[in-house]
Amino acid sequence: MHPTLSSWLKNIDKLSHLIDRLQELASATPLDLRRQLYRQVASLRTSFKKQQQRYFEFLQLTEEYANRYLLDISAEIELQSSFLDKLEKRLDMAKTLYYKADELRKSYESGTTNVMKSIRETGETTLSLFPDVGY
Repeated sequence: MHPTLSSWLKNIDKLSHLIDRLQELASATPLDLRRQLYRQVASLRTSFKKQQQRYFEFLQLTEEYANRYLLDISAEIELQSSFLDKLEKRLDMAKTLYYKADELRKSYESGTTNVMKSIRETGETTLSLFPDVGY
């Protein structure tokens, strides 16, 4: 709990005990002062109840805002998580594309090297794009 709220709660608790103690002391006073002190104790109790009610309303409001804040954070985490998942999928796709492009490059280089080697060995300069088709 925040130090201010904790301090407020302790003070409310102390005030309640002080009002109870004041009522005990008022009962030991002469009758003419007792009525006046009882009215003051009643007034203090009324003020105390109002202050206590404000404290609980404040706590309730704080809890509501905290819950809204946590919901907002949760939604933001979900959104960021979804975005991260999409980025990871794109990264996987990029890696796959890279490997396929590399394989295609190697295949092309290998094919070109074989053709060049064949040309050097045979001396033929014509390339047949369809070697299995008889024209």
